[in-house]
Amino acid sequence: MKYIITENQRDRLIIKRRLQELKSLIPNLYPFYYPCDFDSLQSYMMAMKIEMFQTLSLDWFEGVDKDVIWDMVTDVYRDDMVNNYISNCREEQ
Repeated sequence: MKYIITENQRDRLIIKRRLQELKSLIPNLYPFYYPCDFDSLQSYMMAMKIEMFQTLSLDWFEGVDKDVIWDMVTDVYRDDMVNNYISNCREEQ
């Protein structure tokens, strides 16, 4: 029996196979090191996205839709990124 994989499914499979590479990349990004340089959580997350795509230069990345990559990264690592921002940049009360 043959399986037909759509382009979106193919992209998701490629990304799932490389989630460990992305996981090791995220803590090394500038915004992750300096989250308080950003005025809001939204600007921090946008900076994470921009920095990740500027830093990521792997051969598998070229044919994969960036929105799909970012969606999967946020699905898996959003809590880590948000907690990093909140724990480091929360004002003392």
